[in-house]
Amino acid sequence: MMAMQLGKGVYCEKPLTHTIAEARKLAEMARTTKVATQMGNQGHCEEGYRRLCEYVWSGAVGRITETHSWTGRSNGGIGPRPASAPVPAGLNWDAWLGPAPARDYHADLHPHQWHGWHDFGNGSLGNMGCHVLDGVYWALKLEHPVRIEAEQVFGGSDQRYPTGTRLRWDFPARAGQPAVKVYWYDGRIGVGDTGDDNKATPKGPKGKSNLPPLVQELKQKFPEEKFDDSGTIYVGEKGILYTSTYGNHMHI
Repeated sequence: MMAMQLGKGVYCEKPLTHTIAEARKLAEMARTTKVATQMGNQGHCEEGYRRLCEYVWSGAVGRITETHSWTGRSNGGIGPRPASAPVPAGLNWDAWLGPAPARDYHADLHPHQWHGWHDFGNGSLGNMGCHVLDGVYWALKLEHPVRIEAEQVFGGSDQRYPTGTRLRWDFPARAGQPAVKVYWYDGRIGVGDTGDDNKATPKGPKGKSNLPPLVQELKQKFPEEKFDDSGTIYVGEKGILYTSTYGNHMHI
């Protein structure tokens, strides 16, 4: 925000903001100052999602009516906040906290696990959704959903995001494309205190992957096919198309 106010171009990484309201404020400032801005979704400029768009727009699997996206990342937890601990050498804790409420340093927070805490991150969706759902939004030319539902939630607490979720967005018909249901599955089911696979210290079982039922069926039907830890299934009238993150490893 300060950089744009000074007339400086801005290059940001995800998650762009902590809340939707903050994102709207940044967008408003960008329109006002007219400086160059870019979001660092590097996979968007690679070949995978561009090829996906060509396949979808050419009707390779027909009109797509639903998609199922998933990530094995589990940025959440179920336990209380860990006990206070000494701040690691070289870490400016006050600067790291920024505008968040003051708190003591503790485990399961730095350098990666902050994604799973309400005060700092956006959970698995905010961490990986911009990558995995990028192709869905681009290829299907999506804009605004008419309905959003959290169909299942696993774990979580008053301070932590869930360890696993199943979400659904309903989008209306667009020019040349039918209404579509977009499903999102993240995390793991049955994890320990911290659902984060990148946790600094292991705590309990990792649980099982929260995969879409359709992916589980396809894995049994086509055991020779490889499905990555994150990806998307596009269900069309004429077939099913699969891509991993960034549109790689495409299969029909």
